[in-house]
Amino acid sequence: MSIEKIIKAKENIIIGEKEVLKALKLRQVKEVFVAQNCPDGKLSELNRVAKMAGATVSKIEIAADELAAQMKKPFNVTIVGIKEKQ
Repeated sequence: MSIEKIIKAKENIIIGEKEVLKALKLRQVKEVFVAQNCPDGKLSELNRVAKMAGATVSKIEIAADELAAQMKKPFNVTIVGIKEKQ
């Protein structure tokens, strides 16, 4: 279900740890999706910041390379955020 939600919101997504964390701190993200092979260190930091921002974090059951292929990106995608609609 989550991958479909990401693909459907393709114009409102943010890709990458730094960009998603920055957007979370600015409260611009409502939902974050993390690939199953995301390192635990990144995941704990992401959960901490998301909790303060009031966003949800969901781990999806696909690897970063498969997520990248679904999003048509030439690099692994581990973290994806969906922006708030303005």
